[in-house]
Amino acid sequence: MSHQRLVALFSFALLAAAAGPAHAEPRRPADHRAVVVRHTGHRAVVEGASVAKWLPHVPLWCFETKGDELGLLLFHAEVVSVQGTAAAIDVPADEAELLRDGAVCEPRWVAEARAFHQTPVTDAERAAEKAAADKPAPPQVRVRHRPPQNAPWGKPIWLEAVLEGPADKLMALWRPGQVGPYQELPLEAKGDGLFGAALVVPQSEPAATIVQYYLIAQGTAGRTLVFAHPADPHTLQLDAAPMQEEDQLVMHGPVDRASHHEALEIVAQINKRFSKPTLFYRARGSGSYRSLAMQPMGPEQFRAVIPGREVVAPGLAYYITVSDEKGIARNGFGSARSPQTVTVLLPQILSEDDNRNRIGVRYGYTNHGATDDAYHTGEASLERLFFGFLIARLSAVGYFVHSQRAITTGTGATAITTNEMAALRYNLGRAGLDFHLGDYVSLSCDFAMSTYRGGSGAGYRAVVNIGDERVASIDLGIEQHWDVDGGDRVFDVRRGSLVVPLGDSWRLSATAAQERVLTDAPKAIRLVLGLEVDLGSHVQLGVTGGAAGRRDQLGGSGGGGAMFKF
Repeated sequence: MSHQRLVALFSFALLAAAAGPAHAEPRRPADHRAVVVRHTGHRAVVEGASVAKWLPHVPLWCFETKGDELGLLLFHAEVVSVQGTAAAIDVPADEAELLRDGAVCEPRWVAEARAFHQTPVTDAERAAEKAAADKPAPPQVRVRHRPPQNAPWGKPIWLEAVLEGPADKLMALWRPGQVGPYQELPLEAKGDGLFGAALVVPQSEPAATIVQYYLIAQGTAGRTLVFAHPADPHTLQLDAAPMQEEDQLVMHGPVDRASHHEALEIVAQINKRFSKPTLFYRARGSGSYRSLAMQPMGPEQFRAVIPGREVVAPGLAYYITVSDEKGIARNGFGSARSPQTVTVLLPQILSEDDNRNRIGVRYGYTNHGATDDAYHTGEASLERLFFGFLIARLSAVGYFVHSQRAITTGTGATAITTNEMAALRYNLGRAGLDFHLGDYVSLSCDFAMSTYRGGSGAGYRAVVNIGDERVASIDLGIEQHWDVDGGDRVFDVRRGSLVVPLGDSWRLSATAAQERVLTDAPKAIRLVLGLEVDLGSHVQLGVTGGAAGRRDQLGGSGGGGAMFKF
């Protein structure tokens, strides 16, 4: 605690002692005081009716309390801001440890005036104050009221309360909604202080979802608020107003379950006063809605069918609109903000009608900037789907490489390293599985064996796919092989791809890869773009093109492939 703080406390204690008992407290409760209600660090909030007259930067003295009297000076403070009858104050850092709830604060000039300039209280004044304190307080008006628990639309809401004190009338002031004037509803006396009445929201207020009210008692003391008040009324939730059957735009039994890749039929009855029913739907997690015009299938009966390829896990959302006599579209069932949701279930095992088998072929060519530093690659693969979350795969890949490699002759100080181009073949076979770990994550794992001039190798390939084929997805993969005899790494490919759909059947991809086909070959970088298209449900074609480079050389890379599903 600072030296100035000690001096201030000691001086104030001497002044209070010198003032004597007649000067210890003002004659009546001070009009300038406020009480600390909460504090954090060196900041506090005080409340009191006099706070509304305070101004920012006003210095304060804050005291401990002993009953109705003020005790020792605890700390100094300064007003930061004022909001109604509450104010934020700031306490010096070296006095923050003395800050506590319940402390009484008043402007410094008031405390100084009380300590130095207060006139003594006369015996007559003390007697008058004591007589006023001993005078019994007038009886207060009180009410016991339990708000209703529910409020069905169109049915009476019963309000009742027990009134106590000098009052013989009780009324509720209520309004539908949160704005507008209040209406009076007198509560009838039922005997023994019980009052009650039924409140009915008129049919002219079909959009009201809440009712607000408060209670007022009237008697010899005038009008008295006894429950809630106009600025903070009690809110009662109303059940929704029932839609009249003849005014319903669309009558539809909601669909909440569907099977993966099975067409989903939506049937609805449309009010004859409306036309052009349209179904809007989208896969869960995708962006904009797609629309289908519903086709007539009988008097006021319409249907639309969402294609099986659009029915994908984890689910769909849909709503139906109609057009009125003026051609204005109106929500008939659900809306874009509040659609009906459908959970799409993955089958435990695929049906006989699904395309379980997939055969793929692919060819590629990469040039690293020179005609004698390039390779061709060909791949054939077979995939079979067993479950909705499991795909088994076999593939064979062949590389014909004409690549630069470093050759070192001699040892120690006589070692000489030269570069030469060599024609190499690298063949490998893979076998693996794809696991779907959730709605948006899948993991592909393959075991691989390889042969090449000078030995054979074994290794693995792992690819993680994150995303949704309808929005966007990312592939991150690595493949590595090691020589089975020497343990040297002879094959290393790392790649990342981004795939973005372009409509229902087209997809655009971008791939970045770092490759090293043999340990003694320099690393190469390849950047390509790809385009895929689905031709019906059985054929998928793709083409790629881009650039490849090694060290300071740059060449081209491209290829194409096809996949057949049956």
